Amino acid sequence: QDLKELFDVYEAPESIEKHRGEPVSAGYSLARTKVHSQGLWHRAVHVWLYQPDGRVVIQRRAQGKDTFPGLWDCSAAGHVTSGDTVLETVLKEVQEELGLAITASDLEPLGTIATSVSDSSPVQGEFTCNEYKSLFLLKFSGDVSELNFDPAEVEAVEARAIIELAAQLRTQSPQDKPRIDGPFVPRPAHYLSVLLPALEAKFP
Repeated sequence: QDLKELFDVYEAPESIEKHRGEPVSAGYSLARTKVHSQGLWHRAVHVWLYQPDGRVVIQRRAQGKDTFPGLWDCSAAGHVTSGDTVLETVLKEVQEELGLAITASDLEPLGTIATSVSDSSPVQGEFTCNEYKSLFLLKFSGDVSELNFDPAEVEAVEARAIIELAAQLRTQSPQDKPRIDGPFVPRPAHYLSVLLPALEAKFP
């Protein structure tokens, strides 16, 4: 991660919980660390790998990450840097974080939602992460041992049964209640309402 990399800044959504679709550009860019410290809206991508046997690949974020170090998260994720597209970012992050070369046709887009969360970390200090997240599913028929992850970004990867994962995520982010600290990066209920039904539908 480069704390000086530039992020395009976007207007805040009218409703965080209800927002779906493309954000409106604010017309300027700022360095990553300033965007996070000032709570400015920016873009990110999340990719969730699912396996035919009913498991989902998750990663533990490296301890040196500027936000949520050491917590479990989606299979691959990254910010959209200034000038890049969402698709370019997805392909790059899956390659960099997991060592997988994929194409656009491999991806199953779930849409773009808005989320807001505040926390602190040793690298960033206090931050508010206001993001427009574009979510994707990606079928992965291999074994997690085949994944070549970047230790600067990812501490570990594992495959977890979708039933177990869904229960853990819902427990940590209960509907209409404050989030509960736990082993996962906090995801709001409206994020899970998009992600989990899509994943669960893969394993009826």
